[in-house]
Amino acid sequence: MSLLSLEDVHTYYGEAHILQGVSLSVGDGEVVTMIGRNGAGKTTTLLSIMGIARARRGAVRMGGQDITNLETHEIVRRGIGWVPEERRVLPNLTVLENLRLGTMAAPGPDAERRLEEALEYFPRLRERVAQKGRFLSGGEQQMLAIARGLVADPRGRDGSLPPPLRDGPGPHPVRGHPRGAAPGPHDPAALPPALIPLPSGERAG
Repeated sequence: MSLLSLEDVHTYYGEAHILQGVSLSVGDGEVVTMIGRNGAGKTTTLLSIMGIARARRGAVRMGGQDITNLETHEIVRRGIGWVPEERRVLPNLTVLENLRLGTMAAPGPDAERRLEEALEYFPRLRERVAQKGRFLSGGEQQMLAIARGLVADPRGRDGSLPPPLRDGPGPHPVRGHPRGAAPGPHDPAALPPALIPLPSGERAG
């Protein structure tokens, strides 16, 4: 059983048909990068997983359970993290306060452990823990955005912190074969399994 899967997902913005039959699967412990031109549907795929852009057709499943119509906060509490491309660090809150907001997505007795583990990944944040977000460099803000996604307890509640979904340049933990998409200049079978091409011929992947 896949940890996360999309089955023939169609997502629209108004009348614009953005995702046109996306199917992919993510195995436990896999980290994957989606590649494609601007407008290919990379961000929309992630938004559809999170329930922010609602799929009109098809299904998003987590551990075999259909989460397509769940509200975003319910999806987060089931263990899918999110790191937006624009970072969206709260500028008037300190590093520690931004991280504590992340733990609110999955409150529990292990929240402090998750926070401490995230700071171990990013020792620079520990040095800046009392600094307000607006005074962080761009790189430090990106560290904070990723750490905030980690402390929200993305799936893998065995005590480890797997990577959350990440938008923008860099790895996106979404994996699978984009069946149903128009053929692009690259054959998915010829690429490493960690890369998913979103074809340039359609705004779908």
